[in-house]
Amino acid sequence: MGTIRCEKNHHTGIITIDNEKKINCITMDMLKIMNEKVEQCNHDPDIYCVIITGAGKQAFSSGGDLKAEKLYAVKEHENIDSYNRLGMKLVRNIMNSPKPYIAAVNGYALGAALAVITACDIAIGSDNSVYGLPTTSLGGIPGWGCTQQVTRVLGRQCVMRMLLLNEKINADEAQKCGMISEIYAVNELMEKACELAEQIIRYPVNAVSAAKRCVNGGLELTLEEGLEFEAKLLYHNNTQYNFGEGISAFLEKREPEFHMNYEEL
Repeated sequence: MGTIRCEKNHHTGIITIDNEKKINCITMDMLKIMNEKVEQCNHDPDIYCVIITGAGKQAFSSGGDLKAEKLYAVKEHENIDSYNRLGMKLVRNIMNSPKPYIAAVNGYALGAALAVITACDIAIGSDNSVYGLPTTSLGGIPGWGCTQQVTRVLGRQCVMRMLLLNEKINADEAQKCGMISEIYAVNELMEKACELAEQIIRYPVNAVSAAKRCVNGGLELTLEEGLEFEAKLLYHNNTQYNFGEGISAFLEKREPEFHMNYEEL
């Protein structure tokens, strides 16, 4: 039976989709656990950054559990909506988190997995990674934000080709269209993800959280609204202790002594 593992390494939470025998597909029960693990990381004051990856080298995740989805489509119709809304909740929990999320994509990433990856703030992929949205070829449409969130990140043409032609893209193509920022050998992927996390957790958590909130929140606003939103967050964050300390340390050529706690922004 698949599960979701969560561990803490220094100030980094590592969430692993673990269902290797089924290419790390995510069942309803796993999705419930994954939401719980994400919320735990979001509320743990000792975690400053979170990495999401898949167990093994074959797949980050093949998306939804097709056997369960067949049952939902034929008989248990109410579970189609329940399953999708749990996935939507997961995507929102990642995007609305004050913590930055890194997706370490190892191998296949299909269907709803793309919504999870693009909800993360940084995504890196292994050289054997493959990405696709095959649901339309099976007679359905993907959920969890695949037609909304993924399109906002990758652009309409890329998503339409995956949806309407069932095209798969490799790591190089995924990097070009903005799905991932870097490509590494599969054996190096988690090491590189942890290095990114280590760099992020050096910075004041309030500044990191405010920057994430500005970018994600601004995408839903007009430019004028976004500029005003940024201005309000900038005033609040930059008048706090850490910005003054950071500038002082830079000018005095010393290491900053940041106050690392999450305050209401």
